[in-house]
Amino acid sequence: MTDRFETPLAILQRVTPRRVEIRFKPAVTIHVAGLVAIFQERKRMQGNDPVSLLVVIPPDAEREIAVPGIDQFARNDGA
Repeated sequence: MTDRFETPLAILQRVTPRRVEIRFKPAVTIHVAGLVAIFQERKRMQGNDPVSLLVVIPPDAEREIAVPGIDQFARNDGA
């Protein structure tokens, strides 16, 4: 069981069997493709098992305008 994954936008770490922390890297621009990569890594880590998520976004992170409108469940088979 791998406890840590890295994507271009964030580091995902399993801190307990049922909790994953997602820590965005400093000064990133959060975009839809980057979020999809994070969702895919989370699913690879935990499969379809429900988990608690702690998401940390640094104050200098930016986001693309399309980000608030994405449906993460539709894009990731309910992950």
